[in-house]
Amino acid sequence: MHYCSCFQLCPPSQHLDNAEIYDNDFIDPQYILSKNWSTSTLQAQQTIIEWANEVSNMGPWTVMNKSVTPSSGDKHHYMSWAPYWWLDCSKANNQMELTPEQIWVMCPYVSRDSQFDPDVWTLINDIGTFGDMSDAILYSSLAWAINGNTSYVDNVAKWIKTWFLDSDTLMNPNLNYAQMERGPTGQVGTHTGIL
Repeated sequence: MHYCSCFQLCPPSQHLDNAEIYDNDFIDPQYILSKNWSTSTLQAQQTIIEWANEVSNMGPWTVMNKSVTPSSGDKHHYMSWAPYWWLDCSKANNQMELTPEQIWVMCPYVSRDSQFDPDVWTLINDIGTFGDMSDAILYSSLAWAINGNTSYVDNVAKWIKTWFLDSDTLMNPNLNYAQMERGPTGQVGTHTGIL
């Protein structure tokens, strides 16, 4: 997951390939809307507008775009993998070559606390998609606050509508498959998926 702010910004391309992580910097929305900024932030403001323009053609995002279907069979379910669970096929009776989908449900996964499984990011799931959409909403909302161009808020409304409201693309209102622990016993999400 990526976090940026007006003061510690990272370009959308870094977010999309999960290359950088920055600290949160929570800013009072009233401060943003007051537009009472120091002239020392002019370059940051221009950067925000450039990034908002860059992401404007990337969306809309939806849970339907993932290449893997949750065990429910419904792509409308938000799905992400538990990052500290690693594949261990050493005990699986795999006399034949297994597809990735078979591996995810047949081979056990073992916990390696504090060791992040890089496989989590190579598989298409919703955590990166939602992060990209969130970044686009942040940049576009800030760009609108900076220059008042309504095309930014029109994009924000379209992206939110696509993710949460349109019947063909909406996310089901649960996180039942968030941070799934894959393997024979892990085809549902975990409580940490809410985080």
